[in-house]
Amino acid sequence: MKRIPFTKIIAAAAVGGALMIFGIVLWISVPESDASSDAGRSVSAPMETAAAPLPLAEPGEPDRSTEFSAEDDIGTRMASLARLASSDPAAAALSLDGMPAGEERTTAMRTVFRQWAATSPRDALAWISTMNAEPDRNKAREFLCHRVAEDDPKLALDFAREAGADTATSLVQDLAQQWAGSDAAAARDWALALPADADRDQILARVCQVLSQSDPLTAGAIVSGEIAAGSVQDEAAMSVLHQWAIRDPAAAREWVARFPDGPLRIRAEGELAGIRDYQANTNETP
Repeated sequence: MKRIPFTKIIAAAAVGGALMIFGIVLWISVPESDASSDAGRSVSAPMETAAAPLPLAEPGEPDRSTEFSAEDDIGTRMASLARLASSDPAAAALSLDGMPAGEERTTAMRTVFRQWAATSPRDALAWISTMNAEPDRNKAREFLCHRVAEDDPKLALDFAREAGADTATSLVQDLAQQWAGSDAAAARDWALALPADADRDQILARVCQVLSQSDPLTAGAIVSGEIAAGSVQDEAAMSVLHQWAIRDPAAAREWVARFPDGPLRIRAEGELAGIRDYQANTNETP
């Protein structure tokens, strides 16, 4: 047998060892996902994926954002009711039937019918006419009309009168005064066009109370010339005088000087003196 030199054996072993080490390193460095299936060791890790957001509700489950229960605080219940009224005002109005009488129910009615009035006031007015209890109908109309009056005071008055409110009702008088706050001249002209009676006197007194803050001369002329003598005229005169004396004491005194002798003039002169003393003591001047 031919002997192989020892040096060649060492060299061959060195080469073989190097090849083995190189193979091990290569196997370790290859990604698991690229490992050959022939090796029977394919253990590639699953790819990471973004987590899907949790659904707000199961398919077919109704939206609960507009529901409320007795366990919620009143603020939460009213907020839920307002959301329902903005999307389905008729459903919101129906929900009032199950509420007991009291402050919360009144607040709920205000929430529902003011919201409905902002989007479809005629539909709301028709709904209100179907309510069983007259106090509920009156309160709901009040909320609706005052909301409509913020955008169209004349329309609000028309709604109130269509619903049966006459000029003697506090609703019509309140709406006229609210109108005077935004357009005193228009409210004055509307009131003056009403039939001359005690109801018109009440409305004119309310309008003049507001008008006197910007035009006391015109307000005073209406009180003196359009409102019948009596307690309504007296109270209207004192209301106008108070605003007039604060702004123009001299003109207010001239007006009072034309009052006939009697209790009203004495009362008016006392009002002038009281305002004069107050302004003197507080260094306030008109």
